[in-house]
Amino acid sequence: MQLLASRAADIKEMALTAEQNPDVYNCGAVEKNGEILKQLRAIFDKDKSSRPLVLSPSGINRYLDCPMKFYYYYLAKLKVNQEVESTIQAVDFGNIFHRAAELFYEHITADTGTTIQKSHLEPYIKKSALLYTFVEQAFNECFFMGKSSGKLDYDGEQIINFEVVHRFLLRLVKMDSEYTPFAYVGSEQDANFRMETKTSDGETVSLCIGGRVDRMDCKNDTIQIVDYKTGGKPDAPNDVSALFSRTGKRSGYIFQAMLYSAAVSMAQKGKKVSPSLLYIHKQSQARRENYVINIGKQPVVDYSLYHDEFIKHLQNTIDEIFDANTPFYCTTEKDRCTYCDYKNLCGER
Repeated sequence: MQLLASRAADIKEMALTAEQNPDVYNCGAVEKNGEILKQLRAIFDKDKSSRPLVLSPSGINRYLDCPMKFYYYYLAKLKVNQEVESTIQAVDFGNIFHRAAELFYEHITADTGTTIQKSHLEPYIKKSALLYTFVEQAFNECFFMGKSSGKLDYDGEQIINFEVVHRFLLRLVKMDSEYTPFAYVGSEQDANFRMETKTSDGETVSLCIGGRVDRMDCKNDTIQIVDYKTGGKPDAPNDVSALFSRTGKRSGYIFQAMLYSAAVSMAQKGKKVSPSLLYIHKQSQARRENYVINIGKQPVVDYSLYHDEFIKHLQNTIDEIFDANTPFYCTTEKDRCTYCDYKNLCGER
């Protein structure tokens, strides 16, 4: 500025700007070469891996929603950073409710045995403050990570969520009271089964498929799979094949409940199995029977009627995951990208 003012030199002025032009990466597809297939075996094959992963409903849902999402998660091992948050996220809220319900029934069955009667639940309905103990322990374990050994110190938002979990737990107890008597089988129990596929080089891959069931109970010789949901809304696919659809709307929740039913049905031969989704945030006075899932317009009161078709589609999906001629590719359904953790890796979708 001094040089310009004094005109001591012939100065030419230029304006420079810096613009952001980030590279856009279009994912295209990842071919399943020998190394990729070797990785897949090392991750999932019970006979080739020292610590094979169970292929869970969420894992298969990833593949059905977008094969590239499956690749990023399992093979590229791109995990989302789990930062410590002071606010309660949706997944935390769900985990807290799940754990509070589990703690409650662990307490009830420890005193009364596995058969739940109306009289066992009525004291907690008449004096709902008794449920606070289970909610507080669930908060400590799932949100505060067990760091507090004394009275928990909640901020305003946490107090609101605490009360909502308490209200949902009371709602569950009231609903179960109308469902009594029933036998409480357990919560967070493993339900797995074995499935095999062959790679293009003729090698057999043996997988463990399944996961942990939120809750199982038994009434009238029917085992009911109960999958708690604290978000989302009920839907009904037209048929079993719609659970495996690559286009349009697909119900991952119902797929999960059906897969758990397959595992339990194979383990409990001769027992009727009925899958249900309990949207605890949607109803206040609904009966438990209303939460049996529907395929088409029919409630799935006996999973075995759908077993053969479900397993056929599941086998086709597993075969495709290990098929060398089918690459991992990006979905063309853009609405499935909206909340995807990897959407920024796939360029303009």
